[in-house]
Amino acid sequence: MFCSFGGEEYGLIGSIEWTEEFNRILTDRAVTYLNLDIAVMDNFYLRSSATPHLRPIVYEATRKVPDPDPSDTRKTVYDTMLERQPDPENPELPRVLRIGGGSDYYGFEKRLGVTCISGYYFYDSATYNINFYSLYHTSYETIRLMETYIDPEYKFHQAIARTFAEMARILAERVVLPFDVEPYASDLTTMWMNLKNTSQARNIEAHDISLESLEQAIAEFATISSQFQDRLGSVDTQSTVAVRQVNDQLMSLDKAFLGDLPGNTLDRHLLFSGRKTQERSTDKVPSGTFPGILDALYEIDDDPDQTGRWTVVAQQVAILTHAVEAGSSVLRDVTSW
Repeated sequence: MFCSFGGEEYGLIGSIEWTEEFNRILTDRAVTYLNLDIAVMDNFYLRSSATPHLRPIVYEATRKVPDPDPSDTRKTVYDTMLERQPDPENPELPRVLRIGGGSDYYGFEKRLGVTCISGYYFYDSATYNINFYSLYHTSYETIRLMETYIDPEYKFHQAIARTFAEMARILAERVVLPFDVEPYASDLTTMWMNLKNTSQARNIEAHDISLESLEQAIAEFATISSQFQDRLGSVDTQSTVAVRQVNDQLMSLDKAFLGDLPGNTLDRHLLFSGRKTQERSTDKVPSGTFPGILDALYEIDDDPDQTGRWTVVAQQVAILTHAVEAGSSVLRDVTSW
């Protein structure tokens, strides 16, 4: 299905209304939402983001699309991504970010748990130390700008269109969904370490809130996700029951992490929602970890209702622990209880 949403700049109105109207159908049947917002804002490399277990689809598709500005070392879109934006945690792969919250994928992932991929051609942020595309939504953002400076022959538009078409083809034609759940476990572990290695984690436990169950749940999720990925390689693709079983598990994984966040009635994803409180990274309020716990901890020392605030922290730890355990249950081998 192809969709064109209106009212994005006024609060994602079109896509939110649509996902609310068809939430049951989308929750049950939608496999992945591919999001194109600003397709080309510059021409340095294709900047992509995805739900963690969809990263292999980005890698596969970009390897097949010729680079619009090739060199001896960069023959494909993938090559340029790898050369110009390698993953800091795994430099042998190009960086694919986690899905954020500033485009029409918001209603799909943050509220329904539908997996998403987004992307656009970006500038060299190392050279141009600016927060975002400087002509974004100004009167200078015109066809003349594009045809004179950014993409005169529309080669980069063609490349991103080919990339997204290839991702759609991969998703549509594979009998077993081409997801890899192990990066999901890796991201979850990274988020845990970003919380564990702070004074605030020690402060949580000092208030008799144990993080042990959460740590155990994350370790178990890593083990079960690895086992699940091994089983995917031996699925009997001639059996509709076997195929339906694993595809249902893959489509249900993100939904296991939907829950209640403190003071936030819009976002529901316990891992990848944006924080409602001010973005600030300190030892007390670290970045890159669980948004519900971060929001519960925000300026907690200044709150006169200490008992109430620490109760919210305990609730968020419990909610997250349950969600991780639910994610493990989704991926377990249902034939070997």
